[in-house]
Amino acid sequence: MSASGFMESRKLRSRAFIFAIKEFKELIAPTLFFAVSFNIIVLTTQLILDDYMIRLASFLVATTAALVVGKAVLIANALPLLRRFDKGPLIQPIVFKTVVYFAVVFVVRFLEKIIRTFYLASLCCHPDLDLHPVLNLCHRNRAQCAVRRRRTRQDFFH
Repeated sequence: MSASGFMESRKLRSRAFIFAIKEFKELIAPTLFFAVSFNIIVLTTQLILDDYMIRLASFLVATTAALVVGKAVLIANALPLLRRFDKGPLIQPIVFKTVVYFAVVFVVRFLEKIIRTFYLASLCCHPDLDLHPVLNLCHRNRAQCAVRRRRTRQDFFH
């Protein structure tokens, strides 16, 4: 390897590292905002549902969703379409950006659900895997939650 090839390779790695650091710094603020917001929602939901002994979602799921939504917001910020109404009255860019952010996050979350569905469907069709006990366990837990809910309501009124 020649000296110029080595220097070019080093520059390329350096540029990639600088790009990764820049992206990470941009990702921190929206992800932190959504992580705190989603986890507060999960906490209040679990506090409300704790009276009925029901577990709905976990903090890890909320934090992962915050990562996805934070990246979707960064993708929306990179769109040149977003600057369209910046010179208009204040309400126009606010409403327009809200609609664009909603659309981008909706599409990303929808794609996430589609990918998860296709992945689980491919697992279910695999001949070597028997997922019926797992699926039965999921349905049984839902039934148990409903029974617990009824029992706690009955106990409360007696």
